Amino acid sequence: DQSVDKLLEGSGLMGAMLAPLMKGLGGAMAEAFAEQKKDVDEVLDALDRALQRDSRVSSALGGSVSAGSPVSQAAFTQVINGDARKVVTLIVPVSGAGGVGTAQVQASLSAQGIIQEMEVAFDGPGIGRISISDSGFAGGDGDVIDV
Repeated sequence: DQSVDKLLEGSGLMGAMLAPLMKGLGGAMAEAFAEQKKDVDEVLDALDRALQRDSRVSSALGGSVSAGSPVSQAAFTQVINGDARKVVTLIVPVSGAGGVGTAQVQASLSAQGIIQEMEVAFDGPGIGRISISDSGFAGGDGDVIDV
């Protein structure tokens, strides 16, 4: 808020009229960025779990593996028939004791930030590009009960 005031200082009546609008817009953008960070963190946690469960990845990279910070990311929200769904796409370096690989991830999250589905393509030394199963990405025990 203070930075907006400083920016518009000395701009007269027009600045006084624009200040509340700019402050509101800045707050909305900060909230959107915080929500996107939360979604990305959720996808990274699920990616870590998936990579650690896949024996092909741990064999290729030499034991315990972990995902790094995204080198590329994109996120958007789509609404179909009133159902909002967030989509997060990441490219993430993956490292282990014996090597480094890359994971490409596309996750679909509910409006509440719960992962509904996730596709992972891992590219690593000695195994090339493989797909990692999407079972269990949504946290919990992976069981689905239809009523």
